[in-house]
Amino acid sequence: MATSDSKIFCGGLSYQTTDYSLAVHFGNYGQVTEAKIVYDRNTGTSKGYGFVTFALPASATAACQNPNPTIDGKQVNVNLASAKSQPNTPAASNAAPEPAYLDTLRAGGEDISPEVVEAAIQHKYTTNPIDALMFFLERAELFRGLPEFDYYKDNLIAGVRVFRAGGTINPLPAKTTA
Repeated sequence: MATSDSKIFCGGLSYQTTDYSLAVHFGNYGQVTEAKIVYDRNTGTSKGYGFVTFALPASATAACQNPNPTIDGKQVNVNLASAKSQPNTPAASNAAPEPAYLDTLRAGGEDISPEVVEAAIQHKYTTNPIDALMFFLERAELFRGLPEFDYYKDNLIAGVRVFRAGGTINPLPAKTTA
């Protein structure tokens, strides 16, 4: 199998490790363009591994110099990711490119507005409601006291239930203004 020059595999992760904490750890080696924990689609729990993609291949190589770093208190294994042939599924072939504002969120900025987080939740929901719910819960303090808090909490949980039951992604209902 060929390897992706700028993507690494991280195995043996703590179940508490998040996309954000993975990005923060590996951000020490260069610009992280994506950090993704893999979750069980039926239970929504981490499978204990994930992937990190860097802007530059040299950053991925540098991150692999220590093949057993400690992340969130657990020693993990890290190596360059192997390329996997992807089936040509309609969902994969029609996926829209990620919006630029996700780079700001991945950078871990603390001054993120609720509007930016809302846009990211909407985007994430279209591919995986579980990721959208986790993303929302990690940033729920931005919404406390706002009508959007209950809207997202209730609708994301309902969407995850439908997704787990049948693998379908129902669109989020329109927000109503009171």
